[in-house]
Amino acid sequence: MNKDLEKESNEDDLPLIIGGIIVVSLFAYLFFDFQNRMPGNFHDWAEAMAAIATIIAVAAVYQEYNKANRQKRQEWVSKLHERFYANGSYSEVRKILDWSFPEDKDIRTIKRSCEEEMKGIKNGIYTDAEMILVEKFHDYLNFFLYISVLWKDKFLSDEDICQYFKYYLNILSRYKFIIDYISDEEQNFKPVEKLITRFDKEHK
Repeated sequence: MNKDLEKESNEDDLPLIIGGIIVVSLFAYLFFDFQNRMPGNFHDWAEAMAAIATIIAVAAVYQEYNKANRQKRQEWVSKLHERFYANGSYSEVRKILDWSFPEDKDIRTIKRSCEEEMKGIKNGIYTDAEMILVEKFHDYLNFFLYISVLWKDKFLSDEDICQYFKYYLNILSRYKFIIDYISDEEQNFKPVEKLITRFDKEHK
């Protein structure tokens, strides 16, 4: 999924890069054509002016490139944020983790599933409702796994994480069994642990 994001980002950058190259190349062509038509006494002056104009042109292209990148990143952050809140499964798990007490049934179900997986127990006994909840919890962790990959690859900034997702990373860190679970090498959630460690100052 992050490869698709990178591909789309690169494709969106291409017109800006090509446009910048065309602008600078056109200016260089016009300058050298103009210089060749001038008397020798004016060459030094023309070269100095050309250097200044080239710097200005390159700076303008670079500024537009950065502006476009910021806009694209903001669009992606908005889409991720919308996806996080619009998805019913995420919403259900979010509320359970945020509002429940450790002794509540849903928390005990999630905890038991994590502990059994870490012990290698594959066929724990669950009701249908409990199995659905466990699957939703894993989907929730996979969303943060995706977020952690985007952050690592610089598609999301520290500011993006702090503004939109830090609170929910903090909620994950409240539960020792979740930290133990995502820290387990066998579960493939280590990037989420690194994300929590980076942004949750209370996590030890």
